[in-house]
Amino acid sequence: MLRMAVRAYTGNRFVAGLACFLLTHLAYLGAFSSGLAIGTVPALMVPLLVVMVALLRYLWAGLGRHRGPVLVYSVAIVLMVWQAWGRSLLIPGPGAALAAGGATLFMLSDAILALNRFRRPFPASRLLVMTSYVAAQAMIALSVSTA
Repeated sequence: MLRMAVRAYTGNRFVAGLACFLLTHLAYLGAFSSGLAIGTVPALMVPLLVVMVALLRYLWAGLGRHRGPVLVYSVAIVLMVWQAWGRSLLIPGPGAALAAGGATLFMLSDAILALNRFRRPFPASRLLVMTSYVAAQAMIALSVSTA
């Protein structure tokens, strides 16, 4: 009984963490949309959709009961990166470029995490996830002071 409770809690922690990061991506999407409509550079969505679909297809069998939450989360991060990229093209400058780089690194960090968790664990994953995640957050934070 205790093992079942621990497994259920662990699974719920993942979904709860995913929900928290989903809110973060939505907040970043809002910030990257300040003074700019969402989706102003539609062509930028193409490579993001290609990457998202390819990654989800590769992970799909291993996602199990997490398919819905991971799909929603994936859409949110793609929208956030798309908006950051569009902003960097339409509002040139170091702030927008840092935000776009940070958003891209955030997506990379999440992709590495997903590959490690749902497809094939690998030893360097933790280092790669945390390095890209910290660099992403630093770049996004710096984007505010250089805007």
